[in-house]
Amino acid sequence: MYYAGVLYFAFADAPGWADMAATGNASLLWPVAWAHVTGMTAAALIVATLYLGGALAAAMAPDRRLCRGLAALGLLMFTALHYSAGKIGHGTHLWVLTSIVFVFLPAQGAATPPDRRGRQDYLNVFWTAHALVLLTYSMSGLGKVFGALWQATQGQVTAFHPQAMALHIADRMLETSSQNPVGLWLADHVWASWPLMLGTIYLQLFAFWAIFRPRLLRIWTVGLILFHLATYLTLTIRFAPPVLLLAMWGLASPFAPEKAGLRAILADLPLVAPGWRFFSKK
Repeated sequence: MYYAGVLYFAFADAPGWADMAATGNASLLWPVAWAHVTGMTAAALIVATLYLGGALAAAMAPDRRLCRGLAALGLLMFTALHYSAGKIGHGTHLWVLTSIVFVFLPAQGAATPPDRRGRQDYLNVFWTAHALVLLTYSMSGLGKVFGALWQATQGQVTAFHPQAMALHIADRMLETSSQNPVGLWLADHVWASWPLMLGTIYLQLFAFWAIFRPRLLRIWTVGLILFHLATYLTLTIRFAPPVLLLAMWGLASPFAPEKAGLRAILADLPLVAPGWRFFSKK
């Protein structure tokens, strides 16, 4: 399923290959620095062939490390060449990172089923890739917290201020000269936007926590997907590729239990768990 997604992105990105060939090579990122030698037309053809060919090979034979390596290399090269035009986006960065981790999946013999050690090694790679995805969200949340602390020392409005979300939405609308009904409504109703801002920081900051608390995995996955949806509805910033990755791994995680009761979930929630345990004993 993962490499079917990579193959879909390779086809979906096909219309941009001609645009990449027409761009200059003054600001090439390091994975495609060799394009200075080949020229942009040849580089775009090489990268497009590797991207599409590697994705197809991995989708056909995901058990072959060579095929997974070609898919990871093609995805890395395409992303680097695509963002060498001066502006760097982050839509496919999680796919690049996880595709590199998947290269290290252990070989599984087709003749005999793997033993317990082999199954555990296989799951460890999946766990590492999933943990890496959640770690990036926690890094984003940590950046917001440290940024707020710095702003507080400067006497500025921080991310924890009741008007923070409304000001952020207003600034984005002025920057892009765009408007959307949800963003306008939240900018005018601070009582609704402030909890969303605090909830977003909480969700991102403790995303990495969820990989160690399997009962929280599906809850955090749904929360992060809703975060991306809210980002699009309020700031018109769309991150579609991470949503697919979160849904595949978080909603169908082999580590999450089939059922988790409310009491058990509350006992795992960061910052909430100590208070819940205290009142439960009372």
